[in-house]
Amino acid sequence: MQDFIQNLLPNWQIINDNPTVFLFVLLVVPGFIIVFVRSQFITGRIPTYPAGFLSYLTTSTVYWAFLIFLVAPIVKYVITVMQLYGVWWEGFTNSFNSIKYFGPFILFVLLPAVFGVCFGYNSKKNWIRSLLVKLRLNPVHPTPSAWDWTFEDLGEQFILVALRDGTYIGGLVGADSFVSSDPTERDIYIQQIYNIDDTYNWKPMDHGILIAAGEISTIEFWPLANSEERKNEKDQER
Repeated sequence: MQDFIQNLLPNWQIINDNPTVFLFVLLVVPGFIIVFVRSQFITGRIPTYPAGFLSYLTTSTVYWAFLIFLVAPIVKYVITVMQLYGVWWEGFTNSFNSIKYFGPFILFVLLPAVFGVCFGYNSKKNWIRSLLVKLRLNPVHPTPSAWDWTFEDLGEQFILVALRDGTYIGGLVGADSFVSSDPTERDIYIQQIYNIDDTYNWKPMDHGILIAAGEISTIEFWPLANSEERKNEKDQER
């Protein structure tokens, strides 16, 4: 690993003067950036110390292994082929020298951020997990709870919240609503509530409501598109 990084870091000797700091940056910083960027795409918190430290260390190890054993050989092979067929010119060498000058930023910030974006997008789309499920490996779902999974990409919907005291609150959850992602405080703000009469007709009100986590018993959902379709069907029947 030292040879690989030394080829990309022109100031390796300066870093060698403080190997403890360098090892910390090497083994923790890429993993922290990957986990932090990934967390911006999914519901949930960044793991705290000490679990977080182990997560950053593991992620950094996978990151460096990917670069050293997969990316570096591919890049070296491509360069060799380009030189063999005479499609390599001085401009490429100058470009690589520029890249080596920005080596620390690329290795420790830019590439981990790109990895974090890729992992975050994959977590939302469940591509790798779907593939593993088809292979009957059944990995643990990355979303920590049903609450997070439900509200992760909910869209605009009507909901009916049953409170612990037996009260029902109907409302519209959309862009101006907010659902907590804190596992210790599952509260919800509904941007517009509806008055529900004895015949279950919903009358829109001009205000929203904040419901504390301890008050919620169950929540029912109706996608807005489906609700509009049912309304149109009733209008046609009339």
